Amino acid sequence: MRDRAAPGRAGIGLREYAMCDLLLLDDDPLVRSTLGEALRDAGLGVTEAASEAEALAVLRDEPVKPRVLITDLDLRTGRNGFVVAAIAQALVPTIAVIYITGRPDVLEGRELGAGERVLAKPFRPSQLVELLHDLKIQAPPAMPGRHATPPPAG
Repeated sequence: MRDRAAPGRAGIGLREYAMCDLLLLDDDPLVRSTLGEALRDAGLGVTEAASEAEALAVLRDEPVKPRVLITDLDLRTGRNGFVVAAIAQALVPTIAVIYITGRPDVLEGRELGAGERVLAKPFRPSQLVELLHDLKIQAPPAMPGRHATPPPAG
């Protein structure tokens, strides 16, 4: 498996995986890269987006749609994570959503759907992987000649 750049969208690194496509939206580069690395280490395919525009471009333009959107609620690059999730669910009705937030109070009075979960910050990346398992999202089995996780660069 190799990294490939999405044509016309510099900054979005896509990974080729047969299954388990996750779209990770967080405007904080450190949080995004840490979570992305942990998810890849767990054998999951991850597309990282730094903004609402990047995430929506993936949802609209990529032929293989992600099965899960993992989004921060407090996006400083546009709309909040609830709005982005609603658009994602309209574009990909089967998409599950995991909201991550440092302000769980914004969830008061909000009913979550069957495919929605919340993870309050701070959390360990392993807790995110556990939530994905709860949603029945797991790494695909390794195929002969392919790695479940990308080999180290170099």
